[in-house]
Amino acid sequence: MHYAFSCLFGYPAELFLVLFCVFNFFWAAKLQTMIEAARAGNESDVARLFALSPSLVNARTASWYHETPLHLAAINGHDGVVAQLLALSPQSCNARDNGGRTVLHFAAEKGHDKIVARLLAQSCLDRCSHL
Repeated sequence: MHYAFSCLFGYPAELFLVLFCVFNFFWAAKLQTMIEAARAGNESDVARLFALSPSLVNARTASWYHETPLHLAAINGHDGVVAQLLALSPQSCNARDNGGRTVLHFAAEKGHDKIVARLLAQSCLDRCSHL
């Protein structure tokens, strides 16, 4: 693939490899920052990171479970971040981790009633998949 790029654009293949590595490094740093912001309940960082890269809302952790920022905010009871993430990406309320658990499962399990009520009020919530 790198050779194809070098032939196509006239640049050495190594340049594309270096650019790819640099891009991945900065993407991974933003991803980890979004995950930590959601876990800590830091609404201002979540908003700032979303403005930089909207796709970070649906990022996944590197753990075996592959939770989204919404999962982490719900697990830790951060209602403000949950509201913010749902406003940015309403369909994320149906995301499942590798164990098959949704954000609603985690919020209910942890006893975060306000978050459970917020999730149940979401019009995009697939109620049948949460049984």
